[in-house]
Amino acid sequence: MNKQPNILFSLTFFCTILSLISLIFIMLSIPLQKEQIFIYRDTFSNTEIAILFGFLVIFLFHIFSLVWIFSKTRKLKSFNVGKWLLFVFGSFSLFLFLGEKVMLDEIGHEYFSDWSITGEWVILYILFVIQLIYNLIILFRLRE
Repeated sequence: MNKQPNILFSLTFFCTILSLISLIFIMLSIPLQKEQIFIYRDTFSNTEIAILFGFLVIFLFHIFSLVWIFSKTRKLKSFNVGKWLLFVFGSFSLFLFLGEKVMLDEIGHEYFSDWSITGEWVILYILFVIQLIYNLIILFRLRE
């Protein structure tokens, strides 16, 4: 029984670090490689494969972090508002993860059509920043 929390902690920590690196990579590479990502749709470039892998890591991070928070909350004898708020924020962050995918699709459609996409970029990066905040909170909470 004692090994499961250690394995869950290790997986969560590992996914947190990889997710943080992936998120920063995605935030930097999408605007730099936007023509490759949004215009040339026939083949996948190495950057696109790395972005896809990064999104997979971010999704796994959310799953592991929510399970870790839930397991920590269940072990407490008393009700801890902070842990439950973190769980709610993590669930909200997972929901916003889907919003990032939708915004990328919208940017792709509108970029290809040569429409203005300033608002979509702003929304996308707001969602990315919320993901970064959640990542950093989990990273610091894992040190407890």
